[in-house]
Amino acid sequence: MGIPLDTKRRRRSYANYKPGRERRRPSNDPLRILIYLIIIGGSGWVLFNQETITPEIQQRVDNVSNTVRPTPRPTADPTEVAIQAEEAYNSGNLQRAVELYGEAADIDPSNVEFHFQQARLLIFMSAMEYDPAERERLLEDAFQAANDAKFADATRPEGYAILGKAYDWAGDPERAITEINRAIDLDEEYALSYAYLAEAYVELDRWDQALETIETAISLDPDDPDIRRDFGWIYENFGDWFNASIQYELAIEGAPSLAYLRVALARTYRQEGRYNEALDQLFEAQELNPQNPVIAFQIGLTYESFIGNQESAIEAYQSATELDPNYGTPWFRLGEISYYRLDWPNAIEAHSQALELGVDSVNIPWQLGISFVNEGRCSEALPFLRQTIGEIDAFAEASRQAIVEQVNLALETCEQPTVVPPTPIPAPDN
Repeated sequence: MGIPLDTKRRRRSYANYKPGRERRRPSNDPLRILIYLIIIGGSGWVLFNQETITPEIQQRVDNVSNTVRPTPRPTADPTEVAIQAEEAYNSGNLQRAVELYGEAADIDPSNVEFHFQQARLLIFMSAMEYDPAERERLLEDAFQAANDAKFADATRPEGYAILGKAYDWAGDPERAITEINRAIDLDEEYALSYAYLAEAYVELDRWDQALETIETAISLDPDDPDIRRDFGWIYENFGDWFNASIQYELAIEGAPSLAYLRVALARTYRQEGRYNEALDQLFEAQELNPQNPVIAFQIGLTYESFIGNQESAIEAYQSATELDPNYGTPWFRLGEISYYRLDWPNAIEAHSQALELGVDSVNIPWQLGISFVNEGRCSEALPFLRQTIGEIDAFAEASRQAIVEQVNLALETCEQPTVVPPTPIPAPDN
């Protein structure tokens, strides 16, 4: 039986319990007296020889302390880290550059340039991101770095300017203009402020102000690749592909390792009919960033929509889906190509993937329905065919009649006895 819980006694385990011994009073034993005399004598020797023994003991203590004390880690030189970041940037590795600028900023948070470059490159990275959620995450990181730049030194323009650019890319040009004008108030000679301001004016359709402002930026710093990029983007919005390509070319001269500049130049070359040159730029971009599925998609789009080489387009789109299976747009393009080639199984697979990934196109239900019918899978086709009829007004007026006829033919096919093979349905002209 155990000890009651309300006892004042200390509880012990019965496994190691031993009965206590009877306590005895100390006796005047001669050996005990001799031990006392030795202890007293030793204490006296220590008392009168402190100068001799204390340094010796202290040395032993110091030796032990030096043995167990951890070796301090040297603090990295933020300038050296920033140099490494610049090297990564020049090689086209923006992710590594962002990380290194972040490390430099952690070591020296008062350095505006480290925060500014981190925010700037994060914005560039968002330009090559197809996923809205990931793009938003990159822009949120850019906002944080831009705010850090602003608070690192509120008397300098860089933080306000890059914060304004971040607002513009996030879809708030009015707020962007407010921040950028603060940068101009602090330094009227800071060229990037005017380039970023011109971008925001374009978003608000204030074209005259955009041109005037970008010209000011060019006059202050004609060699800055960011300014040349923004000038190219303004021309691109005007539909002036020739001048846009000139500005993008000048931007690439100043920053040859930025993949997104080469993608932008390829866009303008395609519009000018310079298809092979567009592919050259995209292949250069792919060498700089081989893991980016957006570049692979752009290569496929160039082959499909501008050159008409479907085999090369399919190869590029498949590469994009292999780099990122969750990238829905290349799946959609693969579905369309397969559909118009009467390749029903691949059309079903690709369009089903695109639909699952959230690609929003009225063509997907229609082409899936027709493909299922031609594969004899009417039960799977019917929901898509009915959806197409319900959404027929979403199609261009010129193609509605042909699509309605196709859907009706598909429904008639599905109404036939199952022993009758489905009639192949010809695809309309693309």
